[in-house]
Amino acid sequence: MTIHVRPATKADASGITDVQVASWRAGYAHIFAASEMAAPDFDASRRERWSAWRLAPGERVFVA
Repeated sequence: MTIHVRPATKADASGITDVQVASWRAGYAHIFAASEMAAPDFDASRRERWSAWRLAPGERVFVA
């Protein structure tokens, strides 16, 4: 299996959000209430943030 790593672009925002939301729901399920993790604004707030994402000088985001 070959894994390709590259700098993220704005076109990756939706995929990054999907991975972040799924990993938070799996990783923190034992800490937060299920209703909080399933709330529509949980996904929406992260999707909004990644859609508006702008890299600061020296900041890097990569996708694999």
